[in-house]
Amino acid sequence: MLSFPSLTTLFLLLLLTAICNVILGMGMPTTAVYIILAALAAPALIKLGISPMAAHLFVFYFGCLSMITPPVALAAYAGASIANTPPMKTGFAAWRIGLVGFVVPFMFVYGPALILEDTVFEIVLACITACIGVWALAIALEGYIFRNFPRWQRIIPFAAALLLIKPGIKTDIAGLIIFGLFLLYQHRLFKKESALKASAMGSIGSS
Repeated sequence: MLSFPSLTTLFLLLLLTAICNVILGMGMPTTAVYIILAALAAPALIKLGISPMAAHLFVFYFGCLSMITPPVALAAYAGASIANTPPMKTGFAAWRIGLVGFVVPFMFVYGPALILEDTVFEIVLACITACIGVWALAIALEGYIFRNFPRWQRIIPFAAALLLIKPGIKTDIAGLIIFGLFLLYQHRLFKKESALKASAMGSIGSS
């Protein structure tokens, strides 16, 4: 079990590695970025106690994500040229859509179950809760589930997403409760608004 200073050091190293991956990946093929980072960054991650699989997946993921990260998002800009859309706007849209990809590599390190390095129960639980967490994060980013909801309410599914994506029974239960209550609340408002619209349409039709 890592001590608190070690956990802090590990997180800072992961953050710096992620930034280096994105910077080095700008304008370079993903394979070349992975080879460079596998030689430079992965050994440092492994020495801190991270499994080789998690360390190399962490490096590889951010090497791929550099292709959709502005200001040099080659994949997004290629799509923008095909769709005749503004390149920078398309790049930020691609980054926002792929935002969960920037969280998942950290979970590979802190939750080995996501890379099948745990018991069957933990693996199944981690996969299910991570999928629900990704769904919650998508809802928070888009601001829509059943209906459009105010921007300040995005904090609720975003918090639930972080709790669900983070491995652990306690955080999973807390995230499921928060997200479930949020869905019920939005569904009730959606039904209420639908009933009011139906009533209004009926009144217009009768008049």
